[in-house]
Amino acid sequence: MALPPGEFQPAAEQWTNLQFTKARQAPFGPAIITDGQIATDDDHTTQLFSPFTGRISRIFVSPGDVVRKGQPIYAVAASEVVQGRSDIDSAEANLASARKALAVAQANADRQQKLFAIQGSAARDVEQAQSDLAAARSNATGAEAQVTAAQGRVALLGLDAGKVAAGRRNEAIVRSPIDGTVTARQAGVGQYVESAASGANSPLFTISDLSHVWLVANVREADAGALKRGVMLRIEVPAYPDRSFDGRVFFVSPSVDPNTRRIAVRARIANRDGALRPNMFASAQLSNGELLEVIEVPTQAVLFEGDDAHVWIAHPERRSLSLRPIRVSNSQRGSAIVTQGLSAGETVVTSGSVFIDRANDAS
Repeated sequence: MALPPGEFQPAAEQWTNLQFTKARQAPFGPAIITDGQIATDDDHTTQLFSPFTGRISRIFVSPGDVVRKGQPIYAVAASEVVQGRSDIDSAEANLASARKALAVAQANADRQQKLFAIQGSAARDVEQAQSDLAAARSNATGAEAQVTAAQGRVALLGLDAGKVAAGRRNEAIVRSPIDGTVTARQAGVGQYVESAASGANSPLFTISDLSHVWLVANVREADAGALKRGVMLRIEVPAYPDRSFDGRVFFVSPSVDPNTRRIAVRARIANRDGALRPNMFASAQLSNGELLEVIEVPTQAVLFEGDDAHVWIAHPERRSLSLRPIRVSNSQRGSAIVTQGLSAGETVVTSGSVFIDRANDAS
């Protein structure tokens, strides 16, 4: 049977290897498109300043390392550790001496009480022994308070008093306060650092939880009316051309940049698999709310020759194909938006189109 003009009939094996789908009608929202970049989430980022003054003696992590809360980041040979250990040692020595004196006073008071009971001691000796015992108890209580105070001063520095007292190194370990990834390091072994309390204002490490990231973008002043907190964005990055990410706007600048005439926008993005990385370029689409009924087909069904586009229409009843020029205006979530040349319900080739192009040219 002769084929209608313009149709091409592939071999049976070629036909079997093709995949098809039907063009469909779908709602499409014209989008506001803007460029931006991926950034760390400030709400899930911590900068580490040194709580101690001294030289960095050890570094345990490098940029890119994933760390857990409480994991050692670096160590500082800190004067605060030396002073803390000295204070604890001195207080504990005083406490040991006070407890020894208390034991002696207690034994003497007990002995004087027994002698008095058998009339072998004067009342004034018993009274003196009780007075000495009370003084010894007071001294012991004071010594215990000194130990507690010394340990408390060390604890305020974020150190374990027991480890400081027992340790041999004059260093303090600084640990990560959150789970995350080391995204910046500005410290080296031997570097002298000052404590934040002394006025140091440069972070030594930055740790970010990259399962949460931001999109930082700037939109045109003309699009300001469509922007508000809570609206959803569809975000794409060049690294993943076949994938999009959802973001929710949480910040819209209350003012327009006088130089660029653009408005700063930030959106939160869930990044559980870590695909998005800080400083990646990104584009974002925001629907302006107007929905149109359009024809869409998978993007892999569309073939381009320069600025011209076409698809292969399948005619299953004849096992034949025909080339159809189309006009494409946009794409959304892996689908091409066709504005001319195609109707809903028509069957198009989605896999094997390039091969059909070559076979048709050869024929």
